[in-house]
Amino acid sequence: MTKFLGRYSEHLYALLRIVAGWCFFLHGTAKLFGWPGDRPPVEDLLSRAGIAGIIELVGGLLILLGLFASIAAFIASGEMACTGVPLLRVNAARKCSMSAGISSLRSRSGGTVR
Repeated sequence: MTKFLGRYSEHLYALLRIVAGWCFFLHGTAKLFGWPGDRPPVEDLLSRAGIAGIIELVGGLLILLGLFASIAAFIASGEMACTGVPLLRVNAARKCSMSAGISSLRSRSGGTVR
C-alpha cells in the first residue's frame, strides 16, 4: 500500500481509522442512547443489542483515538459481522467471528500480526 499511496499512506491510514472509529461510535450511541436517529435506546444492556452497543461505543472510541486500535477493530469488526446473523448453531458463530476477524488481523505490513 505504501508503494501505491506513497508519502500519503500514513495520513490516509489515519483518516480511515478516524472515520471508521466515528462510524462505530455513532452506531453505539444510536443503540445505547437513541441518538442519532429516532429509535428508542436499548433498555437491557445485557441483551444482544445492548452488548453490541457497548462494543460499538467503546471500540469506536478506541479506534477513533488510536488506543489499542488493532484489538478494538478486531472485536468491533467481529461484532458487526455477527450482530445480524441469527446464531442458531455454534459452527455458524465460529465461522462468522473468524471470517470477520481475519481482515483486521492483517496489518499494513503485509499480512503479519503485530
